[in-house]
Amino acid sequence: MKKRETLKRLALLPFALQLPAVSFAQKKFPDGPIEMVVPFAPGGHSSILARLFSSRFTEHLNTPIIILNRPGAGGAVGAESVVRATPDGKTLIFHASSSSIYSALSRRPPPYDPVTSFEHVGLVGLAPFVLAVSEKSAFKSLADLVEYARKNPGKLSYGSAGLGSSTNVAGEQLKIIEELDILHVPYGGAGPAIVDTISQVVDFTIDNYISTLNLHNQGRLRILAVFADQRSEAAPGIPTAKEQGIDMVGNTFNLVSAPHGTPREIISILASALHESMQDESLIKGMKDLGMEPVLDSTPESTTQFITAQTQTVGEIVKQANLYVS
Repeated sequence: MKKRETLKRLALLPFALQLPAVSFAQKKFPDGPIEMVVPFAPGGHSSILARLFSSRFTEHLNTPIIILNRPGAGGAVGAESVVRATPDGKTLIFHASSSSIYSALSRRPPPYDPVTSFEHVGLVGLAPFVLAVSEKSAFKSLADLVEYARKNPGKLSYGSAGLGSSTNVAGEQLKIIEELDILHVPYGGAGPAIVDTISQVVDFTIDNYISTLNLHNQGRLRILAVFADQRSEAAPGIPTAKEQGIDMVGNTFNLVSAPHGTPREIISILASALHESMQDESLIKGMKDLGMEPVLDSTPESTTQFITAQTQTVGEIVKQANLYVS
């Protein structure tokens, strides 16, 4: 029972783990630009957010930041390049949940450890998972979909961004919690899964507001529920899963990390600049417009606690659902 309760709260912990904002000592950052690796293709939500965030981050560091997109293997290619980088503060990664945790835990052997292979600087934001169907779908609520799936095992299918991806783990989380038999169809990214959801090749997909809200507003997708404790400011008309009797909460997230072994004084400078950046009203508004909830008072310690807890929870789901990629 305890394990099942844990699985209901995937990626909820950042707010519970937030510590009071700390005043880091202001020190001079090493000369030269920072390379910030975004382990996904340009144009995706992580790339868009990284550029929005870095425009403030560079001001508070007083250091140029170069964004490098290194996509591949669900973010693992870019993450591994940072793991191998010199730990001098000049190479950072703008992680998403998939590159931070999912791509590592779903691969055998794991290419890196989500906790110990990095020095985590701070969380930037969270985006709640949503469940979306085609606008042409007969399902008008998540409760209706779950009831149909329970009465018709094996009849429904959902599309994900790929085996072991965050959207796959979220889909399996729903299946485990509600004890459902639903076919998983993995795609080579979130985009194709959304396209096939719109055309009803699959019955639904689970993603975040960043990927789905515009399509919902355009009348191409219908978002049935948001997996959060409360409705989103970006879409207050969309009910939570909990309002519909489905006790599940989950988010994707973004954070900044450095290679393991980066000196503590450099991490402190980076964390101070991240904290100051996250107080910027234009950044906060830009993130909320994207459907993300800014994390305003993250610290290296609270972020490491969060990643540690998430690694355990996601690992349980990956193991239970056998979501391993060779």
